[in-house]
Amino acid sequence: MVTKITNGNLTEIVTTENNSTVLSILKETSGNDIILHISGSVKTFTAAGLTETIMENIVNTNNLIIDLAEVEYMASSGLRSLLTAQKYVDDSDDADMVIRNANDEIMEVFEITGFDNILNIEN
Repeated sequence: MVTKITNGNLTEIVTTENNSTVLSILKETSGNDIILHISGSVKTFTAAGLTETIMENIVNTNNLIIDLAEVEYMASSGLRSLLTAQKYVDDSDDADMVIRNANDEIMEVFEITGFDNILNIEN
């Protein structure tokens, strides 16, 4: 189940399974930046919502920041979400996307897959 809660400049999208939060996306607007704070596990059934949220927001800002500090696990479907967004950014003159605060395990996945050479990553 997906729940969306908006309060001022913050919007939270929560995906639950068996009454337990699996993925949470907290959207923060700061000037011209949109920051998506991702927490939990990016799995096959949550990646579609992540892709949708990223794409909804990347078209509305020049600078999208994706904060992965609280991501515990990312399946290949999550990598596909990030790659889809990066392709949009690469084809756009107006958009930029930065990945921040990926933990060591996520960074290792980025390095093994070569995504560290594709994505703009700041740690």
